[in-house]
Amino acid sequence: MNQSQEVPSKRAGRSQRAWSVVMTSGVLVLALVGSGCGKKGTGAFVSGAEFTTVEENGELFGNLKVVLRTGNVFLPSFELPILNPRSGSLLGSIAMRDLPSQGTELAIRVHLGLIPGVDGIDGAALPNGRPIPVALSAAARPVAVQVTSKSRVYFAFGDGAAMIGVALVIPELDRLSGAIGGLDVFFPFLGSNGVRGAAGIFTSTAGSQSGLGVFVDVGSVLKTLPSKVMTQSLAQVAKASASASEVQFSKGASLSNTQAYRLNQYMTQLGDRGRRLRLQ
Repeated sequence: MNQSQEVPSKRAGRSQRAWSVVMTSGVLVLALVGSGCGKKGTGAFVSGAEFTTVEENGELFGNLKVVLRTGNVFLPSFELPILNPRSGSLLGSIAMRDLPSQGTELAIRVHLGLIPGVDGIDGAALPNGRPIPVALSAAARPVAVQVTSKSRVYFAFGDGAAMIGVALVIPELDRLSGAIGGLDVFFPFLGSNGVRGAAGIFTSTAGSQSGLGVFVDVGSVLKTLPSKVMTQSLAQVAKASASASEVQFSKGASLSNTQAYRLNQYMTQLGDRGRRLRLQ
């Protein structure tokens, strides 16, 4: 695992925000009431999201990029392969890096032609055992692929659904369970070209089961691709996606003012330490 522990100088310009956010002082920003997703590329935790495709040697690849508002908290920096659990073949990669003055970029690259047939583990649950913040039809059963011992990437391709997600387990966030009562908090966002999703945090009273999650509906992009670059399975997904989206996102729990204050306190402390968080 190529995981950098180097920490750049603290990002300047902490902004003071109202009680409409869960985390203030320029740290991870999540909405307490309302998601702020009425504008393209905006959300409580996400400042931008896009999904693009490229054809290479007759194969179709998808590139998902999501920019997270992370303020003074340094999320893990890494680049990891996504491997087929059964064959060990390369499905793609996942990476996270700092973007100066913008936040943190999460990038996932996948070989789209291989995804519909991936035989991963059941992807209906987060690492803490609770449901992912995504509602899908029975025919679009999500699967998950481990990228570390705890963290995983999610795929759901079928019956009009085309979803890519990730749950990153971060041990420093274990204490969040005590701050917010073991809740999961996700909020929707809108990106470019109809891309939409939900991002937030999941927590657990058990160790190494808390972290960050991002789930994205990419069907709006697939339905615009020319038929010549589509495999049969992807073409079926795109055809169904053209009429209606089968991916629905849930917000998870709502936080009380006390929980929001405790959460803000803890995340501010993490930012003040100036240390990069770890990935498990």
